[in-house]
Amino acid sequence: ANLQIVEYVDDLILKGSAMAINNFKTDLQTKYEIRDYGNPQSFLGMEIVRNREKRTVALTQKAYIQQLARVYQLQDSHSVDSPMVTPLDQQTAGELLSDASEYRKLVGSLMYCHSATRFDVTFAVSQLSRKLAKPTTTDMKAARRVVQYLFHTQDVGPTYYGKQPIQLIGYSDADYAGDTKTRRSTSGRIFMFMGGPISWAAKQQRAVSTSTAQAEYIALSTAVIVL
Repeated sequence: ANLQIVEYVDDLILKGSAMAINNFKTDLQTKYEIRDYGNPQSFLGMEIVRNREKRTVALTQKAYIQQLARVYQLQDSHSVDSPMVTPLDQQTAGELLSDASEYRKLVGSLMYCHSATRFDVTFAVSQLSRKLAKPTTTDMKAARRVVQYLFHTQDVGPTYYGKQPIQLIGYSDADYAGDTKTRRSTSGRIFMFMGGPISWAAKQQRAVSTSTAQAEYIALSTAVIVL
């Protein structure tokens, strides 16, 4: 019988017929000690909310984001309506951090949010990642703002609809010379499947575009290559 397995180290999600799943678990139990949690409600820090009546599956990272907010003492912060207002290169530079490790740790935590469920902070995390070598107080403040934004929008996440047509849809976009220092543009892309995002990215282009149209073409060609 057909059986599909999603695996990360020793965490597994099984999909298939009841017989195939039971046979696999029985075989696995003969060699390893395992724990069966039934229908998945969480996986790798992501909550899985399934509505069988509406045929939807939604993903969030509430617990992970709440933990981040506790670590950086932002539970009582006021809400903000965007993860980043102005690109970092256009903000007033602050003093270099005496210890950059805390900044790198925070950006690493934000990278997991962006890559797992929070497609809306992708551009902000891309900006923060460029400052890992010599972060400043301005960069740290910007990183904390992303945590603040996530905490007050922790219900946001991708939702997939079983009643949607089986269709892959992709979008690409680019700013033009958005980096004021290098004059490079930033490409953005997102692919949708069953009504929800499955892949997304925001990345600075390698070459300097000479026009808005060229920046758009580079973004589109990058998206096609990924596809």
